[in-house]
Amino acid sequence: MELRGGRYEILQLIASGGMATVHLGRALGMGGFERLVAIKTMHAHLADEPEFVAMFLDEARLAAQIRHPNVVGTIDVQQDDRGVFIVMEYIEGASLQQLLRALYKQGATLPLDIALRVFLDMLAGLHAAHELTDPRGLPLHLVHRDVSPQNVLIGVDGVARITDFGVARAEARISTTHGSQLKGKIGYMSPEQAGRLPVDRRTDVYAAAVLLWELMALERLVRGDSEAEMLAKVVASETPSPRSVNPDVPEALDAVCMRGLEKNPDVRYATAADFAEALDDAVRSMGMKLATPRAVASFIRAQGIHTPLVELRSKSSEEGQAALVPTRIENPSSGRARVSSPSDVKAAESASAVIVPPEESRGRRMRPATLAMAVVATVALAAGAFWGLRPPRTNEVAPAASSTPAPSIDSPAAATTPSAAAAPPPPASPPEAPAPLATESARVAPASSKAGKNTATTKRDPSTPATATARASGGPMYRPPEL
Repeated sequence: MELRGGRYEILQLIASGGMATVHLGRALGMGGFERLVAIKTMHAHLADEPEFVAMFLDEARLAAQIRHPNVVGTIDVQQDDRGVFIVMEYIEGASLQQLLRALYKQGATLPLDIALRVFLDMLAGLHAAHELTDPRGLPLHLVHRDVSPQNVLIGVDGVARITDFGVARAEARISTTHGSQLKGKIGYMSPEQAGRLPVDRRTDVYAAAVLLWELMALERLVRGDSEAEMLAKVVASETPSPRSVNPDVPEALDAVCMRGLEKNPDVRYATAADFAEALDDAVRSMGMKLATPRAVASFIRAQGIHTPLVELRSKSSEEGQAALVPTRIENPSSGRARVSSPSDVKAAESASAVIVPPEESRGRRMRPATLAMAVVATVALAAGAFWGLRPPRTNEVAPAASSTPAPSIDSPAAATTPSAAAAPPPPASPPEAPAPLATESARVAPASSKAGKNTATTKRDPSTPATATARASGGPMYRPPEL
């Protein structure tokens, strides 16, 4: 089918989540121009909520202003009589979550030099988004609020990108009004976010630090049997250092990570750029060299977890003749969106992000008393219907501490490869692993030695459970989050 008067053509399904369905598509133009894109279409039941649709469109249009090689770009945002959809760059590659899941199944781990390269790319993209201003030069105070493995895409060009700015805040509304499961996302929430206090860019800094902790410690930081238990841990529990879990974590990296995990946002890094600079300094002090984009690209391709672009094109061409009959929309409607509800589609990795509009008032600082009250309030909410009531006007953005220019993170430009925005179909999610997973000391993977040989090591016999192989060989205990 075709959207917006034939400008976009849907080719095949990529994934479906709680809020939208993502298809591989083509952007069509004059003179035979075409470009592969990812088209995210909102589900029909959500299109019946005008307030939600308006917020979704406003925030997605704001996100479209972000232009950076480490951010998946939003190309177009539209509402017509077929529905509400966002057109994004298509990234050939895999999400960090898919990569970690694949490595876990192999009984292998992610080399530290590659993990840090990916992480620094992500921080560069985050900082660029946080620094976005309006035409008058005033800060827009964008906050992602869902920095997690499934929202970091690693392209076959060796460049990592943060995705889904402009979506997570809308999805958060679904979670509160439709009772969606939050367990997978709680682990990356900041204390102020979990306590439903005003948030700013430092909330994303905290979430990024959680991700770094997990990449080094090789296990989940926050675990629990219920949302209430996990929220209480986020808000009030003492955070162990990654080195206390995995002795192989270098002291310099351990210290950098722990500052990012400070529960008081005033003590954390003020910006993602500050975080990146501290990490760069630590790496240099260790005499360590980060993986090059070529090494990252080689590693990603070696895992075989993404569908090559040539196969997608071929499959789209074959299936398109039989299943995708073009339907031209001549008169787009500006009224309420109507979209076909997805059927028989497996839930994919949630693709979410958020843009928080600026507020004039500064957010409250986190104090011990406030944290305690937040825990009590959170547990009380969970005892009834967890965030089942209509959400109050909280988690609004609070202007962050003064920003600093982004340091040189040596982020390669993404212009040499076809770009895009939705990860390929994720593999079937393995069952949730028991907590804790690591009963023995996990080990940080050594830096990959050669760019052309960044393949996963510690292969296992197919008849042997992955966990058993990993433990016997001193391999990774990290279980990718099930979201």
